[in-house]
Amino acid sequence: MSDTTMTKEFEAAADTFGLSLADFEKITINAMKSAFLPYKERINFIYSAIKPGYARIRESLKTK
Repeated sequence: MSDTTMTKEFEAAADTFGLSLADFEKITINAMKSAFLPYKERINFIYSAIKPGYARIRESLKTK
């Protein structure tokens, strides 16, 4: 509908505001903290998906 993706949005934010990977991790975690899910589900998602995902990204950047 709007011809955008999260990747495009993150790239635009990085280019416009100079955001780092750490900034995006904080933003993503803060967004999940405000999601319309029960508290335990939000916390579980943060620790089971978001944090490990960003850790994998950081690790992959070290090997390049």
